[in-house]
Amino acid sequence: VCETMNDLLIAYKMLGSNKVRIRPLGSTEGSISASCPEEIRLYDFPRGTVVMDSLKAADKASDGIRIHSVIAFCGQQTVGTVRDRILLGKNPVATRPSEGGEDYVKTIESFVKGVLDRLRPEGTGLFKFDCVNGEAVLTDISFGMYDLNHTFGLLQAQKVAPESVLFSWSAVPSKNLDVWAVWSKLLELHIAYNPSKKVRADRKGAFPLAFVKNGAAQFIAVAPTAEEAAAIKSQVDDILRQGIEENTEVEHSSFEDVNQRRIWCQGPRPEYRRETQRFNLPSRSIPLMRPKKDVIVLPGGYEPLTEFFNFCKEVLHLDDDQVIYTSGKTYNLDDDIDEEVVSKLKAIVGSAQEDHFALVPYSTTDNFNRWASQITALHASVIGDDAEWVKKFGHKGILHRHIRTPDQPSIIEELGVNVKVAKGYVCSTVEDLLDAYKAIGTSEVVIKPNFGAAGEGIIFVSEEEQLKLYDFPMGDVLLEEKLNLDKASDGIVLSPAVHYMESKLVGKALVDQIMVGTGYAGWRPSVAPKVFQDFASRLTRKLVGKLEPRGPGGFDFLSVEGEPILSDVNTGRFNGAHFPKIFREMYAPNKEYYVFKYKPPANLDIWVFWNRLLESNLAFIPGKTQSGVFPLIYLRGLSGQFIILADTMQICSKMHERTIKLLQKRGGPSVPKIGRAVQAVSAVSGNETDMILIKNAHSIFAPERLGVSNVLVGGESIRGLLDDETAAAMEPFCRSVIDARDMFVVPGFVDIHQHLIGGGGELGPRSRTPEAKLSEILEGGITTVIGVLGTDAVTRHLESLLAKTKAMNEDGITAYFWTGNYHLPEVSLMGSAKRDVALLDLCLGFGELAISDHRGSHSSVEELIKLVGDVRIGGMIGGKCGVTYCHMGHCKSRLQPLFEIVKQTDIPITSMLPTHMDKTPELVDEGIEWIKMGGYIDLTANAIATRKTIDYLCEKSVPMAHVMVSTDAYGSRVEYDDEGQPLRAGYAGTTGLLTLMRRLYFEDEWPMEDILPLVTSTPASFTKLVKKGTISVGKDADILLLDRNTLSLQYVIARGSVMKTPDSTRRGFGE
Repeated sequence: VCETMNDLLIAYKMLGSNKVRIRPLGSTEGSISASCPEEIRLYDFPRGTVVMDSLKAADKASDGIRIHSVIAFCGQQTVGTVRDRILLGKNPVATRPSEGGEDYVKTIESFVKGVLDRLRPEGTGLFKFDCVNGEAVLTDISFGMYDLNHTFGLLQAQKVAPESVLFSWSAVPSKNLDVWAVWSKLLELHIAYNPSKKVRADRKGAFPLAFVKNGAAQFIAVAPTAEEAAAIKSQVDDILRQGIEENTEVEHSSFEDVNQRRIWCQGPRPEYRRETQRFNLPSRSIPLMRPKKDVIVLPGGYEPLTEFFNFCKEVLHLDDDQVIYTSGKTYNLDDDIDEEVVSKLKAIVGSAQEDHFALVPYSTTDNFNRWASQITALHASVIGDDAEWVKKFGHKGILHRHIRTPDQPSIIEELGVNVKVAKGYVCSTVEDLLDAYKAIGTSEVVIKPNFGAAGEGIIFVSEEEQLKLYDFPMGDVLLEEKLNLDKASDGIVLSPAVHYMESKLVGKALVDQIMVGTGYAGWRPSVAPKVFQDFASRLTRKLVGKLEPRGPGGFDFLSVEGEPILSDVNTGRFNGAHFPKIFREMYAPNKEYYVFKYKPPANLDIWVFWNRLLESNLAFIPGKTQSGVFPLIYLRGLSGQFIILADTMQICSKMHERTIKLLQKRGGPSVPKIGRAVQAVSAVSGNETDMILIKNAHSIFAPERLGVSNVLVGGESIRGLLDDETAAAMEPFCRSVIDARDMFVVPGFVDIHQHLIGGGGELGPRSRTPEAKLSEILEGGITTVIGVLGTDAVTRHLESLLAKTKAMNEDGITAYFWTGNYHLPEVSLMGSAKRDVALLDLCLGFGELAISDHRGSHSSVEELIKLVGDVRIGGMIGGKCGVTYCHMGHCKSRLQPLFEIVKQTDIPITSMLPTHMDKTPELVDEGIEWIKMGGYIDLTANAIATRKTIDYLCEKSVPMAHVMVSTDAYGSRVEYDDEGQPLRAGYAGTTGLLTLMRRLYFEDEWPMEDILPLVTSTPASFTKLVKKGTISVGKDADILLLDRNTLSLQYVIARGSVMKTPDSTRRGFGE
């Protein structure tokens, strides 16, 4: 053991060896060899004390590989047997059974046993030996570590294959090769070793111990003999080196194969735009899922959809691992399926070797194929037509000729089927529309997008000028004559539809679509004449025979003077009627059925509705009852679809009437008979049951630390701060329970400065910043926000800001706004700032008014006095704070205009609030004077500058109760040159308050109760938002749950609704 250079030189002389090794103590890295004193003198002890020992060449095995042996231990027991490490340079790349001979191995095992008996370790480690002249030479002992190159492999082998020969090695996979593709190839070659299977002595194969795509991998080969293990290693190396040739051939399977496990992935086509399609299409397959068999991919971040799955999970006995949620960031589900989702699907498919999986998309598109090819590479199939078939036949365009090629037959004509269609043409441009309009020769026509569905994009037109305005939002369209349609006896348009799955028709008869406007509101057995139905069925069979589809589709007909008109082609995709028909076949094939749409009220929880059905004996419970009502889609506030199953249509009709009344019923919910325990508790706001219990919190800050660990939320308010006993008693009566173990519970942030409709523009139109997004505001922990206009009142307007503020309130958070903008004379909505503040509920004051800024109006003190006084009076009349919120610039006058107002008038200093007060050191110093006079200041969240300002304020003993912080989110951040010209611009995000909190807490070691007032209680009290900023009984339930170890945001509750969970964040309209 050596600590100095002199030690090394003495040791080298004493060892008497030409070649020595120098190894740092306590480290597996930094070992070097030396062969002369001059080399030794260059060593600088980078890791402290070292060991020097003589370096002797190890003996070679029969294949020329030197014998460097290892044996692992765990506690006082060895793991496996002595194995040889195969080194590439100094790096171990594989292990194999030792080639040192029986005596050599026994010597090592005896020695190691003696050491373990004496030292009695409790952890893991390794002994390393070299075979030198046939003898075992101990070269290293490592305690308290796993060595990925061999220890983990030995442990694994000892557990699952104790009698087998193990070969473990490192490798670098070829580019873009992932572990599931390798595993699939191993299965194909019958060399996949599955450790979970029952141990057999003859089992052999390879298994990845570690695998990083585009990185490194670690494998073990298990076999009865060393030769077989080496052969398996060679096969694996070939796979890793050569990669796997991509198989572009996709296997198609039949929906009728009930043994296959379906992966439902029903995302809308790229052309679709409706919000209902975004969530309806994925959700309507949930009721078709089979327990412990099928899997579904759903868009994340949308609470009503999560609620519907959880309902079906309980009623249909599904499991949590049967659903995978995407991020929910994009409209199209296929585009939202990222590497994380694909990896989960690969794990499901790859780990169930005996099962066959089939992907079930809404329609096969390029977007679908982008990710699905990675799953089909694992031998999963697809139920549906291929993308090329869909592009050719899967659209309405097959009905008509293109207006540019009127002499070229349509696909329907080429198929040689005798059917009437409306007079019309395919069009791609406005010029095409105008030409087609003239060719059709009728005044009233209909525009139908080629790839439209559920009535989306259908427009009735009666003038040529209207056609000139069309902008083809969904691509090519049909322009058709408007038909005079027949109606059934009840006045509903007669619109029979036939649906198929592959080569067979679905259902026993046609269904009539219950049309409302251009869309359908449900289905019922067709009341069309039998001859009409027979014709439609024969025609569909003929078309199916000609088209040879591999998946689902359908054809819609209209009746004109009793004659069938083929009006719509829904080929290459699932139709809405497929799902109730399949549901009926699964659970009540002999019953009549009626399907209707009805949007559930936003506040009608699905369990409340279900319990109403149960109490009224109307609930259809799959597998238990044979008649009743079941929700096929239930997205409260967005859409609903319900199926009624009964012996006769008359009974269906009566059930329909009763179900509508239950959906429309007002008042408290019923007590459930199954499912969650939702119960009316009169002690909490009358009949209110929509309660959330937050339990087991590590700490609750109000902002001060409270002595309880449970919060009860009812409606939009905090109903109780409970001890553990009371919380346990209340838990059965709560609709939702959040376990806040290891979390801090704090008030939601109050952000008084956000550019909700965007800001900027100082660098021209391209520098205009985007509007605020609900999800981004929630990710910043903000539950109350005040919007501002800013510099630009030319291209942005207070009317838009007011509308955006209302939208944010409708989305579930609390939002207000400051009227006016940077400049005087003021812009307003009601004729003056005073009237805005007094008369508009959501207007709290005026701002942000530019003071000492080159972009401001450079108004006189007299003009400022008049404005501030008017705003204050408006606040007094309207019961508001009536504050003039002042944007502080870089000009030398700084706060002087505001000091003059205080000096010249009796207007309270609290009628003005200067912001951006951390902009310059001089401004900070004036802010201290402002606070000493009784005023408040607002800082702009910037992790570095804001912290420096806060530290400086504390050094000056400034009362921090007069300081608050806001984000300036979506406001532009412009950099100027020395001459005041703008150079570049960005914009502020919404997470500044969270970032500042983390820095103050972890780096500056501020107590949480000192940080929180800056962003919660102080801005709330200053703006007179009396129900905001604190956690106390009766206050608004605006609550954040933070991981106490990282302060990462886990949950956001705003006005009593869960807006963010660890897995999803609510999104606003259009996100």
